Amino acid sequence: MIVKILLENFMSHARTEMELCPGLNVLVGPNNCGKSALVAALRILAHNENSTYVTRHGQKFCGVTLTTSDGHTIQWSRKNSPKYKINGQDFDRLKSGAPPELHSILRMPIIECESDEFDIHFGEQKKPIFLLDKSHTKQAQFFASSSDASQLLRMQKRHKDKESDAHKRKARLEAESRQLSKELESLGPVVGIAEQFARVTAWRNELALLAQRHQACAAATAALARQRRQAEYYRQQTTIYAPLAPPPLLHPVEPLSNLILAIRAGQRARAYRQGQYACLQALPAPPQMRTTSALGDLCANLHAVQASQAWASAQLRALRQLSRAPQLADTHALATQLQSLKSVKATKRRLTGEVAVYRALVPPPEQHATARLEEKLIQLRQSRRAALMAESRRGVVAKIVPPAEPAAVGEISTFICQLRKAHEQLAQSRANAHAAERQLAQADLAIRAQLRDRRCPTCGAMVDAATFLEHATPRGAGGDHA
Repeated sequence: MIVKILLENFMSHARTEMELCPGLNVLVGPNNCGKSALVAALRILAHNENSTYVTRHGQKFCGVTLTTSDGHTIQWSRKNSPKYKINGQDFDRLKSGAPPELHSILRMPIIECESDEFDIHFGEQKKPIFLLDKSHTKQAQFFASSSDASQLLRMQKRHKDKESDAHKRKARLEAESRQLSKELESLGPVVGIAEQFARVTAWRNELALLAQRHQACAAATAALARQRRQAEYYRQQTTIYAPLAPPPLLHPVEPLSNLILAIRAGQRARAYRQGQYACLQALPAPPQMRTTSALGDLCANLHAVQASQAWASAQLRALRQLSRAPQLADTHALATQLQSLKSVKATKRRLTGEVAVYRALVPPPEQHATARLEEKLIQLRQSRRAALMAESRRGVVAKIVPPAEPAAVGEISTFICQLRKAHEQLAQSRANAHAAERQLAQADLAIRAQLRDRRCPTCGAMVDAATFLEHATPRGAGGDHA
């Protein structure tokens, strides 16, 4: 009896180990989880059927190992060809079928009957039960030639024994039923007691409900008494305050409070702007930037020339390895190989033309190291961005008029209006910057979604979105594929 099954790189199983219990074992699970693969593994191990399709994708080895209850270990594996290892002994170079030692241990061979074969150990998922789809002749042939006729007789005897046991069990259960009927008759008066108990329970529930209602009425009475006492207190307060004269009307102080708050905010904004103006005044003028488009085009052209030179060199090396055609002396063989010779001559003319073209190529100019040049380009771009930012800040600061000493409320109000406009411009600039960042993030997500599960057309590897985005920037222009 099989007690353990181990599958390694077999179809959908990377490594699955199952320990079976004595008797019937049932596999339950959703579709495509590997149930049929387990049956296929047992069938291939027992009969060494076609197994070219069972190796897990991306792996070079698959195997099935069985352990029996009497201590035997059977291993079937496939790398280039299937082989067995039974109790430590190797069996390879099998032309077809399984080694005889396997069936002496596993006892699951295919039954051969005259000109036909029967598999009594495995049933396929989408086929009827064993022999149901066979003709009457095949069924009779199997039972007539089966070497397990004694097993059928034992099964018949076992069936008769089970039938006798079932009759005995039926008689015992009928006796128990009669005994239980007598006990039920003796317990008949209990039904009236149950009805009385139900009525008492209903009365108890009604009493509990009345008690809850009584408590609710008591709480409502206490609340009403509190409300009456509070109403009497308010009536006395009204009697006391009735002779009093109304208070004088106060002028509104809200405009004055708002003015004070506006003056304080203007003073804080003025101090902040003065400090910002002092910091910006200390900045030096940005250097004059030169255009880098011509240098970028030159770098792109250099990389293109390098790629063309490498491709031409590879073609030239391949063409130089070709040997010249041998001199033919047999004129009779020339008549039989005329068609192939024409195609060889055409290929030779095409390759000779390509060699002439490649020999006419001028060696590419010597390439200098571009690492320092790329660092200079990065520094120039950073300096350009810093200069543009400083220029924009200088323009904003130039538009700001130095505030005068607060002498009147009207001038403070004008300065407050200017500060509000500046804050609005700053908020609009920040909103534009956030919008640009969101657009950049959306573009990055869109590119990553497009590159998901894509393969590189050059090397066939999976495309890494982060590497692709890095090479897509100006710093990575002209590099290897992503």
